[in-house]
Amino acid sequence: DARFVAARVLVRLPLATRQAILVPQAAVETRAGLDFVRLEGQGERVVLPGARRGDRVEIVTGLEGGETLVLP
Repeated sequence: DARFVAARVLVRLPLATRQAILVPQAAVETRAGLDFVRLEGQGERVVLPGARRGDRVEIVTGLEGGETLVLP
C-alpha cells in the first residue's frame, strides 16, 4: 500500500521518571561563571543548574530538598 510510503509521525515515549529540585529561574544568579542561590539563614551556595522548564530550572547539585531559598 503506497499511502504510507515516506510518511512520518513524531512519537514521544517516556523512558523513565525521576525526582528533581526545581527553583525559579530568578533565584539563580550567575557571577564569574558560577551559579549561586541564596539560602535562608545560610548565605549563598554554588549550584549546578540543569534543564530549564518554563520559568523554572532544575538544580542538579548544590541543594537538597526542604531547603528554603531567598529570592532577590
